[in-house]
Order: sequence, then structure tokens, then C-alpha cells
Amino acid sequence: MARVLRSELSAAKLVDMPEDRARAIPGLVAIVRDGNFAGVVSETEDGAEAALKALRKSAAWSASESLPDEDRLAEWLKASQRNRR
Repeated sequence: MARVLRSELSAAKLVDMPEDRARAIPGLVAIVRDGNFAGVVSETEDGAEAALKALRKSAAWSASESLPDEDRLAEWLKASQRNRR
């Protein structure tokens, strides 16, 4: 079984992810990290959930540029175009 670690913030960057607690979970097969993508593979669903929970507690995310307010999207797009010139 596998689970993916996701930030609650869109476009957040994974800054740190201590793995010691997750590695202590019985049945853990692997912890995978590639940039901002992280996940766990376990022999059991319960093991995958437990490892994911451990990583979630220890992971540190940095907030990056947020998405525009959908009610002001047109204004944001126009401003973005002006800033590129």
C-alpha cells in the first residue's frame, strides 16, 4: 500500500522531512521523496497510514506564492501581463 504526503497549502515547498518516526513503523517498505513530492510504501494499509501520519507531523513546509482570489482573477491576470513587459 502507498500514501502520498501533501501540503494543506497549494504551491507549498517541502523544506524538511525527518523520517525517523516513520521508519519505526512496522512493515514500512520505503519512503520516497523527489523535491516537493513525498510518499510512503508499506506492506499494509494501516502501516502506510501510520507512516504518513508520522511524516505529516514532522514535515516542514514553506508557503510560496498563493493563487489569486477567484473573484479577482481577471484583475490578477491583467496585472501579471503588465509586470512581464
